[in-house]
Amino acid sequence: MNKLTPSAPRALVVDDDLVVRIALVDYLEEAGFEVEEAENGAQCLAAFEAQRPDILLLDVSLPDADGLELCEQIRARTTGAHLPIVMITGRDDLASVERAYRAGATDFIIKPLNFNLLIHRLQFVMRAQQTAEQLRQSQSNLAHAQRIARLGAWEYNFNSGAVTGSDEVGQVLAGQRGWLPATPEDFLARVCAEDRERVRETLSTGVRSGEAFDIDFRVANG
Repeated sequence: MNKLTPSAPRALVVDDDLVVRIALVDYLEEAGFEVEEAENGAQCLAAFEAQRPDILLLDVSLPDADGLELCEQIRARTTGAHLPIVMITGRDDLASVERAYRAGATDFIIKPLNFNLLIHRLQFVMRAQQTAEQLRQSQSNLAHAQRIARLGAWEYNFNSGAVTGSDEVGQVLAGQRGWLPATPEDFLARVCAEDRERVRETLSTGVRSGEAFDIDFRVANG
């Protein structure tokens, strides 16, 4: 069986079925995980806080808790916001699967467990989480650099009308972090009056041609 990484990731297994729990622990340890286990909701929360696992395997039905509600509780915590949570269920109906995802589950597995397939799915979930974490870190670094340089970026989709942008663009244009222009006209209203018509004409030309452009202008009350 393939090992996941040289440094063993920490897994927390929560299941009230002792046979299933023992089998999961054995297979996960063989695959390179360090494993903690719990048999109910109270032990799950205690182990989660104490161990801060890299991945959680959580049974839907526990003697003292609804596993999906437990998933929601952990997901709502700062330390659990991005934790990979894999639900274990004996139910394969669509409603249960949809409820698991609504509760914040990353993935789910059905009993009886296919352990060889399970390890591959956990490998995929862990790699996806690492990629997402790298992206979040990159975005955080970019936002920090923009704050230092007083740079911002925003995008207006002319087809959908959706506006997206960085926090810093609001600080630059309106003196209010997080503010975004709802329309191109909102943006133009923040441009210095002497530059506004030139910027408007450049925007119109860019929309018609579909080509990128650079333009310098002054911001009113920026």
